[in-house]
Amino acid sequence: MRRELFKEVEEKLRMADYLISQDPETYLPGAAKHLLNASNTLLKEVLQTDKISPQIVTNKLEFCTEVEKEFAAYYLSLWKNCSVQNPKRQTLIDAQKKIKETLEKLKDQHYASL
Repeated sequence: MRRELFKEVEEKLRMADYLISQDPETYLPGAAKHLLNASNTLLKEVLQTDKISPQIVTNKLEFCTEVEKEFAAYYLSLWKNCSVQNPKRQTLIDAQKKIKETLEKLKDQHYASL
């Protein structure tokens, strides 16, 4: 299950990367959507829930590991920054880096536990 989840998140990150790299800024809302979907997918797995919202994330923070807490806290600001109509390119680039970093940490944790 985890490997499929990792692949799904990686695909969403690739789509966001493509849209971020395009010249017209009209693609940035699409990139933001892919980044939010990638972070939602990670958080659904981490928090073991079917639905994700800032309220659910806030309520479940106390039960997370440090890596998960750090990403969940970051998710709250990501959600706020990516939910605007015209997200900034640098905000999306920073979000993409953070999601990739968290994905790698979760992969390391997963494979270390096998």
